[in-house]
Amino acid sequence: MLITFQPNQEEYKEFTKFALRRASGIKSKKKSFLTNFIIWFLVAIVFMFVFQALSKKNFNFDMPTAIVVLLPLLVGAGIYFYEMSKLQKNTLPKVDGFLLTESTLEIKEDGIHASNKYAKSFFKWEAIESVSQNGNVHYLFLDNVYAIIVPNSAFANANEADEFRGLIEKYV
Repeated sequence: MLITFQPNQEEYKEFTKFALRRASGIKSKKKSFLTNFIIWFLVAIVFMFVFQALSKKNFNFDMPTAIVVLLPLLVGAGIYFYEMSKLQKNTLPKVDGFLLTESTLEIKEDGIHASNKYAKSFFKWEAIESVSQNGNVHYLFLDNVYAIIVPNSAFANANEADEFRGLIEKYV
């Protein structure tokens, strides 16, 4: 089977999110969000009770002081998120660079022959740790966070994508 494709930056972003979730053992985005929400909600309730208990013991809670204390934390969080988004943007592979250039995979009994305008590679079937699918993209994982990204746009129809998946799973 011969497949030609070109992943885009959005598919690469989705791959990095998927690979990090996979490596950290998180199964579901919703479950992770819900768990974090519940934990932070419980922490907020604990602090609310602490402040209420302290205020009953002649402790005056001053809102302007609380805002002055909270302001540097909010500014710091804003700077952190800004720098993280800048880092994510600057670490994306270049369009038509090595990772996001048009590539060809040839699937044979001895392994996968991959090539693009920069390199030619051969991967024995033993090198492929697992095959995953996330949305419309197939990942052939060669390591924990390194995979060959094959978008569904590489296939003419759903049957061809199923044939690809079946062929890969036959050897892996």
